[in-house]
Amino acid sequence: MAEFGGKGNVQAIATALENALEAINIPTQALNPWYFPSIGEYATLLEHQGFDVIHAMLFARPTPLAEGEAGMANWIQMFASSFLAGLSSEQQIQIIRVVEEYLKPMLYQQGTWTADYRRIRIVAIKL
Repeated sequence: MAEFGGKGNVQAIATALENALEAINIPTQALNPWYFPSIGEYATLLEHQGFDVIHAMLFARPTPLAEGEAGMANWIQMFASSFLAGLSSEQQIQIIRVVEEYLKPMLYQQGTWTADYRRIRIVAIKL
């Protein structure tokens, strides 16, 4: 049994980061460290390794972030720092502000940021 980020995990956050960086002419393809497979991709990998996949589901798991107003900035610095690599402190602050402004209508409500997590939960048995 396993659970991990699946296809579409933190897609709004990643898109906001990519758009903010591309706006200042920084290519983002090499900066994104994440791979979030679909159920089909992951089940196929398991099957090729001799597993029988008996259950798999992809589901949204919106997750409130701690620290109120600072929640998204803290999340980006902790989990998405590769997007900010090579930028000055001032540029990093500016990128985070642009990302927050873009995401606020979708992911900020009543003083709390929410990460747009999507998870795969899968059960497989080794044959």
